[in-house]
Amino acid sequence: MENKKQHIELRSEKVRNIMGVVPPLLLRQGATIIGLILVVLVGISAIIPYQKNINVQLHLYSIPSLKIVTAPTNGVLLLDNLPTKVTSNSIIAYLQHNNKLLPIKTPISGKIISNTYHKTAISKGELLFVIIPQNIKICYAEGTIALADKSQIKKGQKVIFTNTRGKLCVGTVTIIYPLQTVNNRLKIRIALNCATVNNLYITKQQGKIVVKKASIFNYFLDAVRGLN
Repeated sequence: MENKKQHIELRSEKVRNIMGVVPPLLLRQGATIIGLILVVLVGISAIIPYQKNINVQLHLYSIPSLKIVTAPTNGVLLLDNLPTKVTSNSIIAYLQHNNKLLPIKTPISGKIISNTYHKTAISKGELLFVIIPQNIKICYAEGTIALADKSQIKKGQKVIFTNTRGKLCVGTVTIIYPLQTVNNRLKIRIALNCATVNNLYITKQQGKIVVKKASIFNYFLDAVRGLN
């Protein structure tokens, strides 16, 4: 230990000064680099958008409404050359049950979407077809929100969801009902483009209400203001 101490003490005063002092130029450059990094981060946060959403379960409706066709009993479905459009009360398939052929008829006219195939074993009540009526005039969705989210929901906010064909659909909040449901939730109504319903055969969808869309920097400023 003493040899090491003597070795250090033998060094010149100039060497000892260099080893113990950080050059002022390096300090200035380091501060400049840190300042530039902060400016870049602030600039990025001011550009990158952030979207705050509230999840909502949607139930889609149309006037006239979509009609579903279910199997009246167990059997084997006989389906051949199903048309894309059907007329009311027309036979579109047969259900073979106990050596009998039961006709399956359409309740309305419109576009038909099949949920099964030819010579498929069917159970009673199973969904066979969905018929989308012609000339849909009114399309909307309804959902419920928690009471805690009431202050964040406003008329005119966008509601987004993906339909059964993978296409992004957009609606608008039009009504916030004043009375609570049995589960202490509030019901809302969303206006939809009828083209959305024309391409949709599942009437329950998971959606998101776009509460706010702003940059990350703006969200940070709002949080700071909230602390004051």
